Amino acid sequence: MLVGHFVSAQVQYCSSEDTCIAISIPENQKAVETSFFVSLQAPASAKWFAFGFGSQMAGSLILVAWPYNNEVIVSTRLATYSLLVGNV
Repeated sequence: MLVGHFVSAQVQYCSSEDTCIAISIPENQKAVETSFFVSLQAPASAKWFAFGFGSQMAGSLILVAWPYNNEVIVSTRLATYSLLVGNV
């Protein structure tokens, strides 16, 4: 993968349901720049999936993605409270 040659830091997490998120920070950034790349991966059968960032659900940033017209829509959300919904 060529991306590895152009980033200074990269991390990936994959769940037991074969959904993955990878975050890469480009090398040679200035201290004031905040650019980063996010890669989302899910099985073709997935209707939607989401990843949250934070130590608790309430107040955390969430990335939600779903297929639409042969494209993928990605939306950011901010969790306002915590609710365990289980597998749906």
